[in-house]
Amino acid sequence: MKPLIVYHSRQGHNKALAMTLQEEFQGRGVNAELVRIEANTQTGIVRSCIRSIFGRPAKLAS
Repeated sequence: MKPLIVYHSRQGHNKALAMTLQEEFQGRGVNAELVRIEANTQTGIVRSCIRSIFGRPAKLAS
């Protein structure tokens, strides 16, 4: 079974974490796939926080 690492990153922090996780898998002889998801619209950080507090889902690009 091939692991799938799905992440979203605005400033690169989550990307770095996902890549570190992928390297850990590779160190154990497992080839994990990275998939970056994109937001459908650009939302500011404050609006994103407010949306998450009130349980509104992010709009993702398909």
